Amino acid sequence: MSNTDPLLECLFETSLTLVAYMDTRFNFIRVNRKYAEADDSSPEFFVGKNHFDLYPNKENQEIFQKVVESGEPYFTSAKPFAYAHNPERELTCWDWSVLPVKNEQGKAKGLLLSLINVTERVQNSGRTMQEARNLSTVMEMASDGILINVDGCHIYTNQCFADMLGYETSEVLAAGIHDLVHPNDLEKVLKRYRRCLAGEDETDPYEVSFRKKDGSSLTVGVTTRLVKWDDKTATVITVRDITEQRRINRELQENKDRFDLAVQGSTVGIWDWDVTRNEVSYSDRIMELLGYKHKDTRNSLGLFEEWLHPDDKSR
Repeated sequence: MSNTDPLLECLFETSLTLVAYMDTRFNFIRVNRKYAEADDSSPEFFVGKNHFDLYPNKENQEIFQKVVESGEPYFTSAKPFAYAHNPERELTCWDWSVLPVKNEQGKAKGLLLSLINVTERVQNSGRTMQEARNLSTVMEMASDGILINVDGCHIYTNQCFADMLGYETSEVLAAGIHDLVHPNDLEKVLKRYRRCLAGEDETDPYEVSFRKKDGSSLTVGVTTRLVKWDDKTATVITVRDITEQRRINRELQENKDRFDLAVQGSTVGIWDWDVTRNEVSYSDRIMELLGYKHKDTRNSLGLFEEWLHPDDKSR
């Protein structure tokens, strides 16, 4: 870029389009003033920095890499963008392209990124920017973790999910599912994901162990839903910390086991009436005391009334 034609230099600096030139590892070589101003920075700030260190987005990084490898340009329009490092900034929409700059052998030696902010156009066209903001607010208020995946790339996570695993939201978006799910559960997650994409009913919650940033594991309850995201299919993953519920269930089971053991070791006959279903269960001991076989009984309160002596029924 240092030996550019004066006319090209003038176009680069005066263009209303945001333009950035970077190497094939996505390190900035030069940006124009419009590009820098969009981020309240100077052009010099970007030189030498990596694009995806500043704007982490796994989906976009894969797009850039494909342009480098294939030599084919990429174009998109009105694509939403969220600032991972600055979640307080509003969602914006962009028309943008990535063009390979090739050497004499036809191989990419750099990338030219051009962007136009079309957020206002999208708003004026009646698209759902306000709905998107409202949805984002609701998801941030949720007590469950939420992760949205499109084509294998994480495009959104709420703070709750990041906090569960001890990550920053930008780290979650940059990670792959292989980085987050415990290896013992990875195949189970991928299998359910494939079945879900195939249209099979895989919406029931199931347990998965995730790897936290500190290396420990966290077992959570997971549900997945397929939704339309622009013209693609997105997987919405809802994650609930079930640590407390597992503790409660464990204590309930331990109490039940102790109760069953106490009943088995005693000479007391026990019956239990489920009022809501009007069903009665009888212990083996009470059946033995009354001379019945357990298989001969009915799970009803009427059976108990039949056992009562006529003199005691009125009581």
